[in-house]
Amino acid sequence: MFTSGDSVPMNDFDPVVFLSPVLAIIASILLLLIIKNKSRLRANVVLFALISYAAAIALKEIVQYFSLSFIYDHFGKISILTGLYFGLQTSIFEVFGAYLIALIVAKRSLISEKDADAYGGSLAFWENAVLLGALSLFSLLVDYVLIASGSALGSLVFKELQSSDPGLFYPPLSVLPDVLLGALERLSSILAHYSWGFLTLSAAVLKKKKLLYVAIPMGMIDAIVPFEPFMGIDIFEGIVFAFSLFFLFIAIHYRKIYLNGGS
Repeated sequence: MFTSGDSVPMNDFDPVVFLSPVLAIIASILLLLIIKNKSRLRANVVLFALISYAAAIALKEIVQYFSLSFIYDHFGKISILTGLYFGLQTSIFEVFGAYLIALIVAKRSLISEKDADAYGGSLAFWENAVLLGALSLFSLLVDYVLIASGSALGSLVFKELQSSDPGLFYPPLSVLPDVLLGALERLSSILAHYSWGFLTLSAAVLKKKKLLYVAIPMGMIDAIVPFEPFMGIDIFEGIVFAFSLFFLFIAIHYRKIYLNGGS
């Protein structure tokens, strides 16, 4: 325990909270290593995935900046229309956007069907290893160091986190279930991004629109996000994981058909 200049007692949050972003980083990198070993992983494909993902996130931010408050005011934070609002953004910007980028580079013969695994794995990497992995880990480390310093700035950070995210300061055994659920959420995201990335690139390269039509609805997984408070975190993460496993099954099914000489 530390005490700031204004005598506000501060407790360091337990480092166990670092586990969730660390596991997300490890899982994302492991997927890319598996792809490199089993298929192929080229730097330009990783870059194309970054362009697709960054553009999608930027467009989401713009749309939500101008419309999120309107949606919440008129439809509430928990409603079917609010769910559709989020789901459609992911389907259009992330899934269809991934297809458009793949289509552009495919026309320039910069990718082939052999890059489908790498494209999906790279989309998962940028979301989970970088945006929600490394950046989250860095933010947690900065907060941890500031609070541990006992400085006036550390006191401000402590008060803010105690108000916005009090779970950080729970005992380790109380924090661990949330940390593991967070890791499960990242795993679900990895599976979903890999699946629609694989399908969209395959659709672009092989000129199989059917694969695009299969992939686009996967983005609607975000339509259930507003209902997490209603379901409870355990049920919510279980449902998301089940959907992500289903997406993976679909991707594997079409992989066997189009890339492994199936019929």
